[in-house]
Order: sequence, then C-alpha cells, then structure tokens
Amino acid sequence: HTLSLHDALPISVTDTANIVVARTREADTFVGRLATPTFRARTQGLVEGIFPSTSLDGHGSYVAFRRTSVAQWVTTVVVLRDEIDGPLHRSVALVAATGIALLVLGAGGAFLLGRSLSREIGAARDAAEDLAHGREPALVGSAIEELVHLGAALRRSSALIREHERERAGHLRAAEVARAFAEEASRTKDEFLAMLGHELRNPLAPIVTALELEKLRTGRLGRELAIVDRQVRHLVRLVEDLVDISRITRGKITLRR
Repeated sequence: HTLSLHDALPISVTDTANIVVARTREADTFVGRLATPTFRARTQGLVEGIFPSTSLDGHGSYVAFRRTSVAQWVTTVVVLRDEIDGPLHRSVALVAATGIALLVLGAGGAFLLGRSLSREIGAARDAAEDLAHGREPALVGSAIEELVHLGAALRRSSALIREHERERAGHLRAAEVARAFAEEASRTKDEFLAMLGHELRNPLAPIVTALELEKLRTGRLGRELAIVDRQVRHLVRLVEDLVDISRITRGKITLRR
C-alpha cells in the first residue's frame, strides 16, 4: 500500500555549507536553516555514522548519516530517542518488577526475557546501521509494537532513499544528454561560420581585383564605382571578422603577448 512522506522517519539533506536543502517533514519550516552545532561537529570530515543529538525542532534523537561521494552532501535519518529508548525503559521496569515479585521462580524467565529484548534492540540497531550504509534494513521481528513500527519505518526510509537516488541518476543522465547536444550544436555552428566565411571570400576577391585594375587604368573611379569600392571593402572587413571568429571558436588562434 502507498504511504505519504509524513508517515516515514524525518529524512533531511544538507549541502556542503551545512544548510538544510530538503526535508521529508515540515520542509517549509526547516529547509534553508543551518544544521545544529552538534550535527556539524559530529559529521565534519566523516563519510557516515550514528550519534545522539537534538533535532532542529528541539527533540532528543539518534541521527544516522551518510555523505555522498560526488557532491559531498549529507543525507540524514533522524529517529526520536523515545522510539528507541522508551520501549527499552518500559521493558527493563517490567523485568525488574517481575524479578522482585517472583525472585526465585522468575529469575530464569527474567534472564530469557532480557536476552530476547537485547536481540530485538540489537536487530533494530542493525537495521539502522544497514540504512546508514545504504543497505536494505532487515525486518525487525518483535512482540513490542514500537520496535515493529521502527523496523517498518526504517524500511520505508530505505525505499525513499533508493527512489531519490534513482531520480538523481535520471537527472544526471538528462544533463549529460543535454550537454552533449549543446556541444554538438556549437560544433555545427562553428563549422558553418568557417564555411560561410571562406565561401564569401571567394566572390569578393575578383570584385576587389577588378576595382583595383579599373583604378590603375583610369587613375580614378567614377562615382558609382567609388561607392561599390567602399561597400566592397566594408564587406571584406566583415568577412575577415567572421573568419577570425570561426578561428577563435575552433581554437585555431594562439594569443602571444
């Protein structure tokens, strides 16, 4: 069945300046804010890890993070301390009360129950470790409802992280295709300018030569030919500029100071 982002654990992404750029819960409140000093100190220079902290909304929490290898952004999963420590504290109190009431008969049962709880908490911890390392969290089997909910939340968080990674990979592929298309278009434009410049020079050369020969024969050019001569020389300068531009864009010119 389908779950909204608000049903999952709070997941946030911080950039290299420790600014929150995305959050699955209360994004309007937290996106754009600076991460807490504890977060900045605990994640500095590390690729991944887990540590106790206080979230931006003031609740005690456990934080699992992993830093991406390319962008160096940090993806963070926050689990409230009450979701982890609350069931453990209640279970310990229950075991202690049972041990006092049934000191002799309950000693063996208390030991077995404590070991079972330890395995379940260890399974929840391992699931959080799997999520922090990018692996699929294992199912947390337990008679404690909170631990079962925690295991399901970790798996939902893992699914969301994988979906975000697929989307990011898709955006990167689209960007690569667009860049290749732009480079090809730029190459085609440069080749067209180079060809156009050379093709325009070919008819201009005999026109300039004919005007020069007419000037040598008569000593001067008539009014009409003088206009043609000025405009042809202007056109020659434009064509030379066009050829120079094509040389620059294709890397054919080396500047020497």
